[in-house]
Amino acid sequence: MTDPLAAEARRLRVVEQLSVRDIRARLGVGRNRVHELLRGFRPRSGPGAPTPRTGCAPRRWRSGLKVGR
Repeated sequence: MTDPLAAEARRLRVVEQLSVRDIRARLGVGRNRVHELLRGFRPRSGPGAPTPRTGCAPRRWRSGLKVGR
């Protein structure tokens, strides 16, 4: 059976794109509890999502050759 608190934490993470800090504040639980609720859950990032370091979309690879250079 799914914990309703876990379902809410996952919804906040995916739909509202909140950080762990924001989820903690919204649900009123500790950091470890939020990580337990989100354990095994990884939101899907779409293709072309910006990388944290550069802010640019990742390069595409086709047949071992770089495309769009």
